[in-house]
Amino acid sequence: MIGLVLSALAITLAAPDYRRFYPYPGVPWAQAAVNWQFSHPLEPIPVAEFAKSATPSESGIVEHLEKKSYRVAVPLASNLLRIGVQGALISQQIASYLLLVLTIIVARRFVIDDLSALMIGILFAASFVGQWGFNDFVYFDGIAYFTILLAIWSRSFLVVMTAIIFGGLTDERAVVATPLIYLCMLMTEPGKLENLSWEKLLRPNRLQLALVVGILGFVIFRLLLGYQLGNLASTSGIGISLVKGNALLFPLTFITVAKGACVIYALATLIAIVQGKLAWLAVVGLACIPGLGVTFLVYDMSRSLVYTFPLFFLAALAIRHHFNLSNLRRVLMIAAICCLLIPTYVVVFRQVSTLLPIIRFL
Repeated sequence: MIGLVLSALAITLAAPDYRRFYPYPGVPWAQAAVNWQFSHPLEPIPVAEFAKSATPSESGIVEHLEKKSYRVAVPLASNLLRIGVQGALISQQIASYLLLVLTIIVARRFVIDDLSALMIGILFAASFVGQWGFNDFVYFDGIAYFTILLAIWSRSFLVVMTAIIFGGLTDERAVVATPLIYLCMLMTEPGKLENLSWEKLLRPNRLQLALVVGILGFVIFRLLLGYQLGNLASTSGIGISLVKGNALLFPLTFITVAKGACVIYALATLIAIVQGKLAWLAVVGLACIPGLGVTFLVYDMSRSLVYTFPLFFLAALAIRHHFNLSNLRRVLMIAAICCLLIPTYVVVFRQVSTLLPIIRFL
């Protein structure tokens, strides 16, 4: 029931345009390319053939379709299950609902308090991470976000491994989140929250081994897929030339993605400095580098930065260890209210737009 309420909140705030519940609305040739991929998931999309009628302003769509040939998890699963594109989009809606459900369950492990976990659930529902899966009818990031949280939540070797492989084959950025997932697994290890050590960091437990196996499985599958497609990877839409502009926009991107969570990140950083936990702060910073690096190298900054969302649970854990329960609840409530009051914005290559298409109905 709580998951349904949070989903209703996310949908109300972001107002997905369900009247156009299909990929690339208004771009028929791109829709045809997506439909083709879902019928031929292990073959390269003949983008050049479909893009003959593309306009110069649709170059970004061309670049994204070139990368979609390597993102085969959702098309392959949909093909095997015979549910098609529409079925895949419905599956992402379900995954976005499950993401919010798991958010509360995972948050409860970190903060050990039901009310605080609920505040975190509201914070996610009122932010990009909880809203984008409902609004996205093209990229299937919502499914990839869900696989990340599923890996953090699960206690099954097979589920963790499968989540990483499937998430990585949905979007490679799910794999760059694995260092943060690794730390989350370490921090929630039963009975060992208070006595973290370098030995525990460097000696993976069973679930962390599943994470490593999942990464290896993803790499092997991608190599085989690259051999099948005749090219190991597509770097379309990725470039060093984007770094300078993205770096200038990064503070805005971070604020619009995190919103009220900025309070949590700032407090967690301050606590680590005051308590002299600089080494652990450095470890967390290093774990963020893959996700941040990808964010600087691509056009769609907001979508990429959100893949670092496991960092929030680590920050919440630091605050829970420092504050008493009432203060923890107060801080999380302030963060959640800030998320509710601030509209969700998307930063894509020097452009900022609101994830609030409800204005169409006014």
